[in-house]
Amino acid sequence: MSKDTEGKGEEIMDTESKVLWYPESKRNTQMDKFRIQVNLNYGLNLANYNDLYQWSVASYPEFWAEVWRFCGIVSSKPYEEVVDVSKRISDVPEWFKGARLNFAENLLKHANQDKVALYAAREGKEEIVKVTFGELRRDVAVLAAAMRKMGIQTGDRVVGYLPNGIHAVEAMLAAASIGAIWSSTSVDFGVNVRIRWIYLY
Repeated sequence: MSKDTEGKGEEIMDTESKVLWYPESKRNTQMDKFRIQVNLNYGLNLANYNDLYQWSVASYPEFWAEVWRFCGIVSSKPYEEVVDVSKRISDVPEWFKGARLNFAENLLKHANQDKVALYAAREGKEEIVKVTFGELRRDVAVLAAAMRKMGIQTGDRVVGYLPNGIHAVEAMLAAASIGAIWSSTSVDFGVNVRIRWIYLY
């Protein structure tokens, strides 16, 4: 290795080893708030992340019940039990048995509708497109209304043939909001057709 190349290598290593971001406070994170809540609810004294992790492994039904509560999961029907602990992983136990919820509703319920929900970049373009939760919620509602007008109902299959981008996310959430099953394939796969939507009964 020449001296010039060696110098450049050291310069790159210095750049890569720089810390890009530090949290404002190690005691003001969502994970730490969660840990404190667990301590309060279960009378524990989990001092740090590792303690919380160990508890999550030893008491996984309680851990996931607490995650459900802490994250404010919205459901139309509550769960009867988190998981049957008598079943092994190989038995594929049912989680949150009896619960009914909507995936899209939970993703779009963000308190701050002005916060950015999506950042999208397209190949060959430097521009980063930003979509707020409010904009995403509005566009999903428009697409969901169009799907309902087409006759799409809960349990139907909706397939999108479109690029992986903002519209794909919006369409997926619109289908999910109705209770339809969503699948997609990207135009990158090379089929030379112009179909945007396929609706399967």
